[in-house]
Amino acid sequence: MKIPAINLNVVNFRANAQNTAPQYVATYGNLAPLAQDTVNFTGGKSPNVAKVAKKAAKEVAETAEKTVNGLRADKVLDKKAYPDFNYNIAIELERGAEVPMAYRRSIKELYYRRFVSPKDAPETPRRFIAGLKYRIKGAPQIADKLIAVADNLKKKAKEVGDDFGVYSIRDAKALLGDILGDRTVLNVFSKKAGATALATSEQILKDGKQILTEIEVYAPVITSIPDHILTKYEKELGIKLMPKDIKMITQPDFFCMATRDSINSLATTARKKYSKLSVDYGKDRANGYIAMHQNYKLPDGSTGEEQTMLKSVEILKDIEDVIYKAKGSKPVISKRVREFLSNSDSPKAKMLLSKITELERRIAPLGDEKETALVAMVDEYTRWAYVGQALKDLPKFRKTATDKFLVAPQELLDKGLGFNQLKPYVKAIADANKMFKEAQPIG
Repeated sequence: MKIPAINLNVVNFRANAQNTAPQYVATYGNLAPLAQDTVNFTGGKSPNVAKVAKKAAKEVAETAEKTVNGLRADKVLDKKAYPDFNYNIAIELERGAEVPMAYRRSIKELYYRRFVSPKDAPETPRRFIAGLKYRIKGAPQIADKLIAVADNLKKKAKEVGDDFGVYSIRDAKALLGDILGDRTVLNVFSKKAGATALATSEQILKDGKQILTEIEVYAPVITSIPDHILTKYEKELGIKLMPKDIKMITQPDFFCMATRDSINSLATTARKKYSKLSVDYGKDRANGYIAMHQNYKLPDGSTGEEQTMLKSVEILKDIEDVIYKAKGSKPVISKRVREFLSNSDSPKAKMLLSKITELERRIAPLGDEKETALVAMVDEYTRWAYVGQALKDLPKFRKTATDKFLVAPQELLDKGLGFNQLKPYVKAIADANKMFKEAQPIG
């Protein structure tokens, strides 16, 4: 028996664009797709949303019906096809994401803007959001992920003697759930703020603007804090924890960003729209990651992921992401961007490639299954680093907290794996993606 091509439920984009036109122009936003991967988000404004949305809607409607007649996954989504067909699919998917991203952005800013703290005004308890950020996954990253996902599915299909096919743009789109991405960044660590953010998401859901398919809450459980960590927090982060502070921090659910009631309320409402909703409350990762994720589906069938996190945690997360990728043996930069840097005569490109190569050398051991002790040490260091970043956004410590990250143990410093050490190398990834994007022809 053959496994049929994935049947993605795609609505008529022309009709959808007409039906939701007022929402697309409600809030102007920067719709230029970004070349960066999920760790890179941007804000910004643009006066051309309506024009861009109309053009993108036409392109999506025209490309949605393109098919790859007779081609199987092993002839399309593989490394040999990468320079040609697979990348063309990725480009179409990136372009096709402009309209739903315009919709997503207009909806989020419509519902959340009253909570956003203006850059030219002091923060207030009501203005607890530091920023709303958006990104469209770039074509190089889409191409790489298509290959990885399709390879995995082909392997599973082969084990049971079946086949796997990708026949259209829609089939390829169905393989990815995070082409769209957005963040709600909170400027203060407060369960009330987190609960308000979730309640707003719940209202968007009630109003029929989104469906949630998954909710994940990441929160480390801390039962005690070693004396050497207390010393390091005070010396390196400007956070002095008193006995009453320690008692507070070691309470169950302390690092959960919202109340359990607010999470349950969102989940209950979400299940009325999508009964198969997956909820993971209080997910305690070894590395101590702190955030709330919601996987959503928009009215046009497009899917994406929203991340809600603290401002100080976000800064560390964007650097720690390379360690996360290394542990999963994932490349930190796409093959196409690497080829672009390698073939460029630009001194800047050569410098960026050198930095990225050095970064990969440092983190490579984390992908070796034999390096369990090293990975455990990195996780322990990362855990306390994330906790320290979250404490910086508690009102009590915001005035004394420093901008530096927790300093790594000497053994990790010797390997160049401290977050303060990695920061400039990780920036090279963003610069390389930006350089690649700017070099691409417009149209």
